[in-house]
Amino acid sequence: MFQRFFKSMSKDPQDIYKKNLELLSKEDVINLLKLKDAMLDITHVILDFKDITELFETVLDKIMEVMQFGDFGSVLLLDKDNNLTIAVSSGYQDKYIHNFKIPLQESFFWNRSEGKIEKTQIINDIHYEIWDTKTRDIENSASHIIKSSISTPIIVNGHLYGLINIDSIHNMVFGDFELEILEYLRDQMEIGINNHLLYQKTVYLSTYDSLTSVYNRRHFEELFEKTLLDYQQNDKHFHVVVFDLNNLKGVNDNYGHLAGDTFINTFARAISQVLPAGDIFARLAGDEFAAIYFNTNQVEIKETMDNIKSKLINEPLLFECNRVICSYSYGIAEYPIDGTNYNQLIKDADRKMYMNKKENKQIGNLCC
Repeated sequence: MFQRFFKSMSKDPQDIYKKNLELLSKEDVINLLKLKDAMLDITHVILDFKDITELFETVLDKIMEVMQFGDFGSVLLLDKDNNLTIAVSSGYQDKYIHNFKIPLQESFFWNRSEGKIEKTQIINDIHYEIWDTKTRDIENSASHIIKSSISTPIIVNGHLYGLINIDSIHNMVFGDFELEILEYLRDQMEIGINNHLLYQKTVYLSTYDSLTSVYNRRHFEELFEKTLLDYQQNDKHFHVVVFDLNNLKGVNDNYGHLAGDTFINTFARAISQVLPAGDIFARLAGDEFAAIYFNTNQVEIKETMDNIKSKLINEPLLFECNRVICSYSYGIAEYPIDGTNYNQLIKDADRKMYMNKKENKQIGNLCC
């Protein structure tokens, strides 16, 4: 009955109701007007939600408003261990759903679909024996016997992200209309999730280096300026360290850029693993890194650098049966002794780094 209505949504929204209302009963019209309001509310949320939970709550609330016999509902998310957990719910008692977790392959959705998770599943005459212990907890939380259920998969980037599940205490109440409503609003949720993931990725890339997952140059400079403002007001000292990898070009030329990426990542992990909490480490360019150390002195920093160098010498990388040491050079500048702004401190640390690099040339990278 409603297929024509939903197909028309992708055409001209202004004509949706004019073209379809004459085909529907009064009750259907009321439901579709509710759906129209739900669509508008969800559109606003998709454009401006602050937290992904807000999106889940809004979509679930609108589904519950539109579905006449939807007594209980939930949005379940698939975790990294392939378990379904409840993100938001409606109608259930919190004490039953707070710790709810069920393996996907033990869920009624999986069993009903025989593993074909891309399709919405309807059960209009639930028999008690198909419910496992976990699902009975949900039924207990509803204080009623659940007799009908409809579940639709949330698919994001081609993978199962979770489910929207609606339960009813009535038999034989879910049909084509409920299926189309649920799938349409599910589609809107998927759009919102994709937008959220894209936003998260954009924020991540504006802050972190995509290869090493340490801060990028842009964010490092922002943090540097904030640090300067704080330390200028409090007359405190901090240290800037500039790093440069030795012979990265040789590794790239001899073993390829994937080996070069491994070389870079090995160094970044070595520094990150011993970086004190609250200190700052970033990749500035190809083989150039920098750090800000607080609450320490140059002697302690040099000891840390020597320990890292020793560890890397003792754990050489293996490229095409050749052992390669991930070595680096560094220079330390102290605020405010060696400079009072970004350029001065980086320049001084850079100068000292090149002095250190000359000393390191006799070591080299290649091992026998």
